[in-house]
Amino acid sequence: MRQALQPSPSGGDAVFPMPWPSPVFPGPQTAAGLAAPTSSACPWRSAPPARLAWPRRLGCASRWGMLAPDGTCKTFDADANGYVRSEGCGVVVLKRLEDATRDGDRVLAVIRGTGVNQDGASSGQTVPNGPAQQALMRRVLAASRLEPADIDYVEAHGTGTPLGDPIELDALYNVFGDRKDSSPLIIGSVKTNLGHLESASGVAGFIKTVLAVGKA
Repeated sequence: MRQALQPSPSGGDAVFPMPWPSPVFPGPQTAAGLAAPTSSACPWRSAPPARLAWPRRLGCASRWGMLAPDGTCKTFDADANGYVRSEGCGVVVLKRLEDATRDGDRVLAVIRGTGVNQDGASSGQTVPNGPAQQALMRRVLAASRLEPADIDYVEAHGTGTPLGDPIELDALYNVFGDRKDSSPLIIGSVKTNLGHLESASGVAGFIKTVLAVGKA
């Protein structure tokens, strides 16, 4: 069975001065809103994050130099020069495997484990915390009873920024670098196709990962 991992950015607009990586409990409007309900004890749950790109926030991101001037997202590329904002939504139906099997449902993928955290202290709001990313990925692997070499594909956050992308790649290398005898790790980001849905980017990446695993 193909195994995939999909990190998702932490959600929420509120910022608290906590110097340590800590859990964040987002609502359904946040990018991490998909990970939180999958850890719930509910028999099934829909997770419909959505995002509308408000003009005021778009203007601020442009003035701060966060957006790609040419309007293209170039994740993990030497020419990466910023992210591209977009808007959209996605809906998935989550159900316990035993219940789906009993009811004869078509199962597209099985979620082996989930986790959420928050960066803690970093150099800035848009600067990822590599050690916090590594800690979360290792925790999810342990909860899933998988080794790093068991993972075939990672759907990365990958915004296409010259600052954030290298930090994320370094975190992935430190966790998955020892492939032993397994095939090379494939890394992708749906943002190169759709842009950054921000609060809905998690569900977009999740849907892409399910489709990719299903066709592997």
